Amino acid sequence: MAPRANGRYLDAGAVVLEQSTNPAEFFDAMKQRYPERVNPWAIWLSALQLFGN
Repeated sequence: MAPRANGRYLDAGAVVLEQSTNPAEFFDAMKQRYPERVNPWAIWLSALQLFGN
């Protein structure tokens, strides 16, 4: 993924984080926005960290 694409991904993650109330919502929203991501476990582990689980 190119640097600019990484920035857009992180920006999207910040927006999704503001709209989510739990790790599962965050995970589902990010997978919906970026279904081509190779490692969904990275999204899930990030969601757990972001929500303090």
